[in-house]
Amino acid sequence: MGPACSEMMIMKMILLLWFSSGPVQTFTIKQIIWYKPYPRTWMDAQAYCKSEHNADLATVTENDVNVIDMSIFYSWIGLRKSGSQWYWDKGNGDTQAVQDNFVLPVGNRECGQALYSTHIPLDDDCENIHFFFCRMQGLLGVLDIFIPKTKTWEEAKQYCVEHNFEFITVTSDKDLQWSSSPFYVARNFPVWIGLYHYDYCGTVWSQNKTFSDQSCSETFPYLCSVNNLLLVQELLTWEQSYDRCKIHIPHTHFSSYQLLGGDAFHLQFIQFLARNATTDKVWLGLRFMNGFWFWSNGEIYSLPDLPSCPEPHLHCGALVVNRKSSISKPIIEPSDCSETLNLLCYGL
Repeated sequence: MGPACSEMMIMKMILLLWFSSGPVQTFTIKQIIWYKPYPRTWMDAQAYCKSEHNADLATVTENDVNVIDMSIFYSWIGLRKSGSQWYWDKGNGDTQAVQDNFVLPVGNRECGQALYSTHIPLDDDCENIHFFFCRMQGLLGVLDIFIPKTKTWEEAKQYCVEHNFEFITVTSDKDLQWSSSPFYVARNFPVWIGLYHYDYCGTVWSQNKTFSDQSCSETFPYLCSVNNLLLVQELLTWEQSYDRCKIHIPHTHFSSYQLLGGDAFHLQFIQFLARNATTDKVWLGLRFMNGFWFWSNGEIYSLPDLPSCPEPHLHCGALVVNRKSSISKPIIEPSDCSETLNLLCYGL
């Protein structure tokens, strides 16, 4: 170790003692997630998140989805109206009048549905799209099968018939109120999230919380979210990035932005958010000064990833986007501050 680095290490020890005597500003990821039960295509869901909430389809981790309630869903049943009269349609040509003790929907739309968590059938426009149930008559009795696909009322009925099922009907209003009724048991179905791969888009399953790809043209419920991390796809030096975060982003959810600072706990999530960068690395608010690596919020970077005495031209920190270390940790590299990269800002 050269004399310059030795002096830096002595200064570092003094500064560490000084910083430990006062409060340290802590970086916190803030995220708000909404579950939207009405099915849309991936593109329509993204547009709705943007127009209604100034948000995006959610970027979520396993920890996020484990605490999100995605149990609410709409489901078609074989309830149909002709004129002012409601009737049951099993789809096999067999129709029957609705029982006198059945509580009918109060609206004027012509198709019937059930909403998880309520005990009242609802009406809806028949061209809208929902999940549905089919009924199988077996040797052991009647089995009601939830179909995790979304279709119009007529398409749902046709699907049941083509698979040798019946469109589901009930004998009385009590069937909808029974605690183990198929209408009011939480079901497993895909929910759109913000992952996009050309013809396939990302979903998380509502109950077992696993991730999968689906055709982007399918229609499912979805998750909207906002968080205080923002990827800026411009090519800027570190100094330009530091200034850019402060003047950028007309974003209503957070009052101001600065170049991203953080800690080890957040790096996995930060790297995930940076996946759409146009550069191999993205600038963080990490700068080497007076023998220290500092975050932009004033906190000292305390992880061993970065050299304690970097080369003079490598005094800025950048997160590698699509590569991890041998122990699957995100990599932060000392980089030339004059290099032009995308950047990550965070809101206060």
